[in-house]
Formats: sequence, structure tokens, C-alpha cells
Amino acid sequence: MDGEEMFASYPVERVSTDDLMSLASERGSTPMQVGAVLMLDACEGLDPAHVVAALADRLTAVPRLRQRLVRVPLGCGRPVWVDDGEFTVDRHFSVVRCPAPGGEPAVLGVAAQMLLTRLPRDRPLWAARLVRDAEHDVAALVIVFHHVLADGIGGLAVLASLVDGAAQVGDSSFPQPMPTRPWLALDAARDRIGSARRLPTALHRLRSAIVELRPTFGGRAARSSLNQPTGP
Repeated sequence: MDGEEMFASYPVERVSTDDLMSLASERGSTPMQVGAVLMLDACEGLDPAHVVAALADRLTAVPRLRQRLVRVPLGCGRPVWVDDGEFTVDRHFSVVRCPAPGGEPAVLGVAAQMLLTRLPRDRPLWAARLVRDAEHDVAALVIVFHHVLADGIGGLAVLASLVDGAAQVGDSSFPQPMPTRPWLALDAARDRIGSARRLPTALHRLRSAIVELRPTFGGRAARSSLNQPTGP
């Protein structure tokens, strides 16, 4: 199999235009991240090693959880998702004891701190933390994703793939090689040609949007307690 045939079998996975907006709008002290808290029965003890093993078994059902986002050279189009050849669950997983006095508010405090901590860009954009002794015989698993990896609905789909009963998928082809620069440039050129073909339709939609929004162009939102700059 030559290079072109190989990368035809493994198509280039680029971020969408919506994803680019999420990346561009990530400014200030609040990262574009979403999270979830799973309360776990720990009445028989909960070994963190078992949690890591369970995550490792189920991650194959969600390829994006083992891919990192890579910016490409000038002229090669939007950033791409590539398999992280150094991926291990341990790089994304940590264990903490629940802060006093425990309970749901303390667990949510841990989750809030994780949401405000920017995820490293040199690895897949997610993190998981096991919070031990959240309550009597209860632990919590906090999982945080970057919005570019999964939005609210997408995050629920990801979680559904990590719980008991989720189908496991073989991963004999992992990691797939990163596309070469010439292949990225060719793929970007194809994408631009497709965009040019869609330009008349896009211009028609833009004109319709301008007509619909024109009455609001000169208005200003009423002052209220909610109409304020965001903070952490």
C-alpha cells in the first residue's frame, strides 16, 4: 500500500467550523470545558486501579478520547485530530480524598476547580478524577472534556460509552499515522474546492440572515444584573 492509498483508508479528521469558534473564543479565566459527576457505590471498597482498568477497556468505543488536536502548517487547512501514540489513561486520571466536610457540595467544588483548570494541549483533551470518601460508602468520578471534543449532548454520548454495559470496540489499528504535509495540503485543497461550490448557497443564507437581523442592529441590551462581563 503506497502513501496515498494508506491515507485514503485513514481520512483526515479536521475540527469543524463550530469547533474553531470554540477555540477562538477561549479567552480569559474560563476555559471552554464541560464536565460531569458520576456518584459511585463504594460500599465494598473502590480500588482506583480497577477504575483505571475499566476506563481503559471502554475508551476504545470513543476514538476521540485517544486523539490530540494538532495545528497544521500554513496552507494545510484547519487543525486535525491525530492518534496520540503515547496515550495512557494514567496521564488523564488522578485520585483525591474529598475535602471536608464531604458530601455533594464538596464534590461539586472539586468539579468546579477541574473545569477552571485548562487542559494540557499536548494530549487528548479530557481528564478524570476519582474523589474518594465523598460520603459514607460513596465515591465520585468527575470527568471534564474540552468543548471542542464534546459539547453537552456529545458529552452525554461519551459518558454512555464509559458506563457498565457499553459495547467495547477493537483497536488493532491504533495508533494510526499522522497524515504527511503533502497529504494535508491536498486534502485542504479539496476542501476549498468544495467550499467554493457551496458559496452561492452560503451567500443566499447570509443575505436572508441579514434581512432577519437588521431590526436588531441598532439596539442595545437592557441593563440588568446578568448583562455583565464574565469571570471565573
